[in-house]
Amino acid sequence: MIRQVAPDLNIGLELADEWHVDFIDDVTQRWYSSRQYGIAPAVGDVDRAVATTERGVSKLYVVAPEQVRQGIVQVLADKGLRRRLSLTSSGEDMLEIMAAGVNKGAALHAVATLLGIPPAQVMALGDGLNDIPLLRQAGLGIAMANAPEPVRLAARIVAGPNTADGWASAVEKYVLAAV
Repeated sequence: MIRQVAPDLNIGLELADEWHVDFIDDVTQRWYSSRQYGIAPAVGDVDRAVATTERGVSKLYVVAPEQVRQGIVQVLADKGLRRRLSLTSSGEDMLEIMAAGVNKGAALHAVATLLGIPPAQVMALGDGLNDIPLLRQAGLGIAMANAPEPVRLAARIVAGPNTADGWASAVEKYVLAAV
């Protein structure tokens, strides 16, 4: 269905601890080289991986220009799937597609509940659009100064940029100083 918009699109797929891509492009190589993913991607037919997995798909993603991403969103809406999906982005030109209700905020809530920690006692840091639910769920949501404006607006506090140790400064100030 996504390939209707751009047949030659490199679709990425996450299956728990597996990462699949159709082919290695510049973006995939950059992510793997930067250790954003700790495992090498399986390269091959992503459509087949989706069709044959018994573990369920964690996330599908595409890296494409805005026009292609909007076309994908429109196809999903035309097929009546938009309400059943959660769409977000963790980077430039990225569209991430997950089941409705799957986001970092829901994960934070689930883990905090499991551990018996009230959300008011949780600090979360974020710098991408996919971090907005996380920042809103946490008692103390902190965005990095270089995050997009919607992320900064979702946070209670804006720390320095992650390129200048903003994460570390926030942990030192709000966690370690309280210990």
